[in-house]
Amino acid sequence: MNVQLQGNEQITKLFNDWYLAMLKQDVSQATNLKHEIEEKELNFEEDENLALYYSLLDFRYKVLVDSLSISKDCFDKIDSYLISSNHPLAYYYHFFKGIYATLTTDFNLASEHYEQAKLLLVNNTDNLEHAEFYYRMAIFHYHFYQPIESIEYATKAKAIFDKHTGYEVKVGLCKNTLGASFVYLKQYEQAEEQYNSAIHLLQKSNEKELILSVRNNLGWLYAS
Repeated sequence: MNVQLQGNEQITKLFNDWYLAMLKQDVSQATNLKHEIEEKELNFEEDENLALYYSLLDFRYKVLVDSLSISKDCFDKIDSYLISSNHPLAYYYHFFKGIYATLTTDFNLASEHYEQAKLLLVNNTDNLEHAEFYYRMAIFHYHFYQPIESIEYATKAKAIFDKHTGYEVKVGLCKNTLGASFVYLKQYEQAEEQYNSAIHLLQKSNEKELILSVRNNLGWLYAS
């Protein structure tokens, strides 16, 4: 994310850094930056765009630290803003609304907003943003029982994350999604390979909760 809001360059840089930490799945850094932002006691009433930006990132932070806590009302505050198609935050509104709808299992709504985000993503030259979009689309298609599409998107996301230092956890998550999709296709050897590779990467980053999640998936594979 490289959003620039006129008159708030220092704050938007801090917000951009916060989002970058979330892209890396760096919970510790993301939490520290969230606290740093909160300590500034920003007056959002003076700048609606800044308030929207914070609300979007605060939602994204909740997805990072506890995606299972995302409920039907989690997007109500964001939806209260008027966001036109040419708004500087329009892409993130639709993209995050797609994530929200996927997590709340409203897949038709998710599809609608991901399509809107896809159209707006064309104007974004940040490869990592494209990778994040592909990763989320892989998850969406997995939940929508479309494993082939999920594999295509997860493979594209992984290829980009692989080229950037600091995104090893994201590569591991892509491999986990690939493993789950291969299970759907009953390609169990490929699924096992992806799961084990994901665990190996996540162990390097000491991501205990994520490792446990992948091991659980591996357990389901062995039981099937």
